[in-house]
Amino acid sequence: MDGSSEFAFHFSPYELMSGNRDLSASQVLAGEKYHVKLRVDRDSFFIYVSISEKLLETGLFYGYYSLSYTLKSAHRSVSFQQKPVLSSFSPQVLHHEIKQWQSFDYTSTMSLHVKVNVEDFHLFKLDRPQVNFGYTQLGVNGKKIYVCSSILSTQSPFFAQLFFSKAVPQIDVDQKAFLLLLYFMYGIEVSFEKSKDLKLVKGLLVLVDRFQCRTVRLAIERSLMQCNTAVLQKSLKEIDQCGMKRLIVKVVDSLRKEDLKKFQDGSGFAKKYSKSTIDLIFARVISFLEV
Repeated sequence: MDGSSEFAFHFSPYELMSGNRDLSASQVLAGEKYHVKLRVDRDSFFIYVSISEKLLETGLFYGYYSLSYTLKSAHRSVSFQQKPVLSSFSPQVLHHEIKQWQSFDYTSTMSLHVKVNVEDFHLFKLDRPQVNFGYTQLGVNGKKIYVCSSILSTQSPFFAQLFFSKAVPQIDVDQKAFLLLLYFMYGIEVSFEKSKDLKLVKGLLVLVDRFQCRTVRLAIERSLMQCNTAVLQKSLKEIDQCGMKRLIVKVVDSLRKEDLKKFQDGSGFAKKYSKSTIDLIFARVISFLEV
């Protein structure tokens, strides 16, 4: 599915900044409801475009999104056209800063016309069977969803054994982390570039290890290379358990001198990480001593 829709805002930046308020509007676009929010503060002017969070609970989605806008005041006007970007999994599909904002008069009344474009939007429902995508029942935390058992079985020996039974398989997991894992299992690209959700990243890594997802692990490792460094540092134990060697090197190389202090007491250190990771950490410590 594809489509486009326009959103119009009329406002006084000074009043918005004084009241610390946002402006928002919602419309149905390409079969789904989208929300556009405008946020203004003294240094920044942001446009956020998001889709219903219910999609994270009932299906997998991805699509290419872009926006164009015209911002006008009494004496100035600027326009912008964004190139399409791929979005999936996160309800926030677009986030854009208007950088010309500082050149406008804060006290004048402005109008902002935003056009949101959706290209190649795809939605795969999990709460109902779909031919050639999901037709095998799987109980997740007591709720029934439909998945493609052949894909899951190919990606994970855990699921290959689970679906061998005639009964409806049941698993207890962090639901959000499991849905994220399904994106990778189905080959849907996910970006961690702006993610700071430590719980989600750890939850995903725990499931990769638990379900022995050896093949999809490489795709997840590649995506996590974009993730916030602070989040990765706090997930080093789970990354090590998954054997993500390239990601381990990236994380250890990002450790600063103060970050390494937590390893100095040696409390359970040898049992917490693999030998190769311990060697990398010690090499990082030595590099600071040599400076």
